[in-house]
Amino acid sequence: MKRKYYIPIGSWPLRTKPYHELLKKLNWEPGDSDSADVLILPGGADLGMRPERDKYEFKILKKFKEMKKPVIGICRGMQILLHKFPMIKHIPDNPILEQHTTISGDWKGKSTWHKTHLGFSTNSRHHQGFLKKDIKNWNIIDWTSDNIVEAVYKDNLFGVQWHPEHEEMNNTFAQEWWLSTVKKLI
Repeated sequence: MKRKYYIPIGSWPLRTKPYHELLKKLNWEPGDSDSADVLILPGGADLGMRPERDKYEFKILKKFKEMKKPVIGICRGMQILLHKFPMIKHIPDNPILEQHTTISGDWKGKSTWHKTHLGFSTNSRHHQGFLKKDIKNWNIIDWTSDNIVEAVYKDNLFGVQWHPEHEEMNNTFAQEWWLSTVKKLI
């Protein structure tokens, strides 16, 4: 039996096709919020920019956690998972360190690329994040040279700050790592 996943969709803009294509590689299929085995919290606008989305995603996260079902957060989704910790509202651009930059407000266009502690080249379309020193009681799996958290895990919650679903990540070592990590952890 295939696993089913649920991606919260509402009146906010969200391109779901890249997520569906990525999750096909795990042999998973879409489901609704009641039948899904796994919740996918996708990327998108900064927390606070779309209050109706924030409210719904926090509500559905609570539901999945209460049912002890796994949750995967991607970019904004990881920020939801870690929302109780201090978040950097704008990571300053510093050419000496890694660049974490929102390119255009949506997923189109080129990403800023950076290396992580695990040696991945990952895509960045975010300017918010969390410092490694501020995250408590979570397993920090990966981070950048400026100590911005890039991947975390706790219980059945897994998040990455980058976008494994974007086309430029197809067949990269980082995407393959994401897929194998999801298989191991979820």
